[in-house]
Parts: sequence; structure tokens; C-alpha cells
Amino acid sequence: MWIPALAAVSLFQPAELVGQQPFRTKVSIVAIYATVQDRQGGLVTDLAQSDFEVLDDGKPVELTLFRNEAVPITAVLLFDTSGSVTEQSNRLFSATSEFIGALWPSDRLRIGSFADEVSLSPLLTNDKRVLLRILNEVVWPGFTTALWQGLDSAITSLAGEQGRRVVIALTDGYYSPSNGGIPPLPGGAPRVKKRAAEDSDLMVYTIWSRQDSRDHGLSPDMVELSQLTGGGHLILPHDADLRLAMVQLANELRHQYVLGFSPARMDGKQHKLEVRLLRPGMTPRSRTSYLAVEKQP
Repeated sequence: MWIPALAAVSLFQPAELVGQQPFRTKVSIVAIYATVQDRQGGLVTDLAQSDFEVLDDGKPVELTLFRNEAVPITAVLLFDTSGSVTEQSNRLFSATSEFIGALWPSDRLRIGSFADEVSLSPLLTNDKRVLLRILNEVVWPGFTTALWQGLDSAITSLAGEQGRRVVIALTDGYYSPSNGGIPPLPGGAPRVKKRAAEDSDLMVYTIWSRQDSRDHGLSPDMVELSQLTGGGHLILPHDADLRLAMVQLANELRHQYVLGFSPARMDGKQHKLEVRLLRPGMTPRSRTSYLAVEKQP
């Protein structure tokens, strides 16, 4: 049963702030963006700081930052337009207008696609008319799947932005090399996963709609990438209401807690992160590690 579009609900597994400035932290604070679900999969939006516990390499840390109000969205919507997924990517493509329609004035979005080549709009904007126009211009269909090149380019395009940054990939996540097109990304999947794991403000979401009962679903690489960053992955039935799913995605991105702490030391190493809920029956979703280095102010 589908939940009404405006309900606070998360489909993903494992007040409007007009003019609000992007969320920023001091360079010595690690910020964690956490989504919380109840047993029915509904979003939990009324928790207090005392309901959370954060472990850094297994040791509890003191939270010095807690926010649970809506945070502006700074995102890239990235379409897979390769020949093998044309039917489903077209359905996702048409549903994206609902995501654009759900944007607030403080949000900014860039649109791109990948197949034989990678195409990214230079505009990161909140102008819905411009975004809808780009939606009809930026997609370049092809036969192969430059997946990792596309993801790497999307991450790079957000690198200079402050606060939480989101890459939303509409793909089944299966890479196929190009003959004569864009060259392979050096390092491929491991490179993209490493970049994502080391960027504590980055989240990757993956959405795919099955073409039929034989569809192989979502690749393990994309599931892992989403989990590493605390994003979400969603595989929808071929006849699902994709427009509703896109609105609910925007809703989830607004209902995330920001938890922050100051590490005991910046040792340049990758640290394991764990977020726990002290209330029973609730499940948090957040990134699983961070790189202990000073950020540039």
C-alpha cells in the first residue's frame, strides 16, 4: 500500500526555511547526517539529542552539535541513459519533474546523465523553470554505461559546496565499458567508494525500477556505495508510482538529524562510525566511517 505523498515516510532500506544559508560546521567537528525509521518504515522526526549515541571506533563520544530542523538540499540528479535500461530510465526521467516540483527556495539541484558519455549541467540552481528545461536537454542516450565516470564527475561537481551534499543516481548500477567513447575511470568502483567514504558530508542515494520479473535489480556496488555514505537504495516494482517515490525522497532528505562531535585527534586515519538509538523500535541510517583530517574552512 502506498503512503500519501506528504506523509513522513521512508521507502529506503538499511517548516520551510526560505533563504536559509547552507549548514556549516567548524573544521574540527565531524557532522553525521542520520535518518531514523520506526518498525513500519516511517520517518521519526521528533527525537532529542539524548536519544542518540555515537561511537567513534567503538568508543562513545560527546555530541557537541545536534540539529533536527529541515536542511537545504544540494544535489545532483544523475540519470543512466544506456540502451539496456531505456524503458525504465525514461519512466524515472518523467517522474523527476515531481522531485523538482517539491524543491524549496533554499534547495539547489544539478542534473546530469551518463551512457557512452557523461553530461552534467553547469547550473546548480533552485529555478524550477530552468531545471525543467535542463531535464529535457541534458540527457544523452547511448549503448554503454559510464557509471563510475558519471558518479565521479557528480561528486567532483559538488566538491566546493558547504554542508550536506547528495548524489541521487537513477540506475541499476551495472557498469559496461565503452568502445571508443569516454575512457575508463582510473580506479573505477574502488576509487568512487573511497572518495565517498572519505567525504563525511556526502550522501549517495540510488533508485531503480525493475523492468520485469527477470530484472537483476540493483548492483551490489551501488548498494555498498549508498550504505557507506548513509544514503539509501530503493528498488521499485516495474509498475510502481515513481512520481510518488520522488516526492517521498525529497521528504526524507528534509527529515535528517545532524549529529556532530569533535574527534579526540585528527590522525589522518579512517575511523569506524556507529549511530545508536536509545529508544527501542527505531533504526538509524547514517554513514559508517569518516576520515580524521582537518577540513578546509
